[in-house]
Order: sequence, then C-alpha cells, then structure tokens
Amino acid sequence: MAEVESMLKHALGRRVRVTVRGGGEFFGVLAGWDEQSNLYLEEVRSADGSITLRRAVFKGGNVNSVTEDSSAPEESPDSPSD
Repeated sequence: MAEVESMLKHALGRRVRVTVRGGGEFFGVLAGWDEQSNLYLEEVRSADGSITLRRAVFKGGNVNSVTEDSSAPEESPDSPSD
C-alpha cells in the first residue's frame, strides 16, 4: 500500500489515466485521494471524448489502475485555446 501512496504523491497535480471496472478509461489531473482510495480528478475527459467534467470522484473500489499520463487526449474543437 505504501507503494501506491508513493505513486499517487508523485502524480499529484499531474495528468493521469484512470481505468475503471467495466473498461472505461478517463484522463484528468489528480487533485487528491482519500483513505478509501477514492480518487479526485479535475479537467476530466473520457478516452473517447464523450464525457468532459470539471471535477469527478472515482470510487476506489471501481478503479482498476492509475498511471501517470504525459500524452493528453486530443483537444476538442470547442476547447478554448491560448
């Protein structure tokens, strides 16, 4: 368990890829986690782009994996640009 917490500390504030039970895959910025392994993400987008959320909570029991992700999914055409 210490290994998982170490990885999460390293990934805090960075983009991660979360896979959930049922095969869903999401990208977002890791904002935090709690003692039940619930993950708190910001700027969340599903891998297929069908879901976009400002914030989301992923229940720990439904999370299959969390990996740091440096390759962000393609931006949608209606996303603001600088």
